[in-house]
Amino acid sequence: MPTELVLLSEVAPTPDGMVAVAARVFPDGQHAFCRDGAVSFANGLDQAILTVHPAKPVHEHAAAAAALKDPPEAFALWAEMTVPYGHERPGRHLADQIAAALGGTVRERA
Repeated sequence: MPTELVLLSEVAPTPDGMVAVAARVFPDGQHAFCRDGAVSFANGLDQAILTVHPAKPVHEHAAAAAALKDPPEAFALWAEMTVPYGHERPGRHLADQIAAALGGTVRERA
């Protein structure tokens, strides 16, 4: 079963910015742009490790916070992230690095 994460930030991640972070974290990795605007990342063995969907503004903060484990006090944007089963460590590491580059944080869904 995949791990569902959420990137919470004040700044929206951009494909170019995420690709730059991924290139630093996994220099032998690859990326692919999906139809819906999501960016999928693979490791050097061409195994999917993370997909990041476009960020959306949070209009109902209480409802959004209730959907998270350990929600932060404030966040303006919500971007769904999916880590395929079996790749939790590299996927989470990349997710955390992308969030750090934005001054954001990653949380698990409740």
